[in-house]
Amino acid sequence: MRSKRQLTGLAWLLFLLYVAVLLKLVLFKHSGTISFQAGHLSLGIHPTGRMVEEVSLGRLLFRLQYAANFVPFKTIAYYLNRDFNTLIALWNIGGNIVLFGPLGFLVPLILPRFSKVRHIAAIAFGVSLLLELVQLLTGLGSFDVDDLLLNVLGGVLGVLTVRGARRVIAVTVK
Repeated sequence: MRSKRQLTGLAWLLFLLYVAVLLKLVLFKHSGTISFQAGHLSLGIHPTGRMVEEVSLGRLLFRLQYAANFVPFKTIAYYLNRDFNTLIALWNIGGNIVLFGPLGFLVPLILPRFSKVRHIAAIAFGVSLLLELVQLLTGLGSFDVDDLLLNVLGGVLGVLTVRGARRVIAVTVK
């Protein structure tokens, strides 16, 4: 009983560390802070001290029109069909998948009742959508529906990897 409790505690610790890394990589990749100035919200402080982005309706409309992708597979096709450096395409596509893999294997460890593939897909979708909306509203990144798809794929692959590993271990132990 004690070892199971310790394992759960370790899983929670890893999950919290994962969330911190996820937020840093997705929202705060260009280091930043949040401050309020003269009735508007400023996000991210450049090393020189000037504001990087502010939240306003005009900025939001600009991001909706020019910096957001709502067409499924548009960005993925762009990276696969262009004459890009393979490393850049792999980083952008594979990174979104790998980024959510830990979610797929940590959530079932800390919340066993959410260990089904559909649960992980729903959780990955919800977390990814939240992050994409924060990026859209704040300018801390750009909204891309393909990121949602790739993130969900990553979460599902994470839970399937754990299931496969458990089966291999079960067969090996017998």
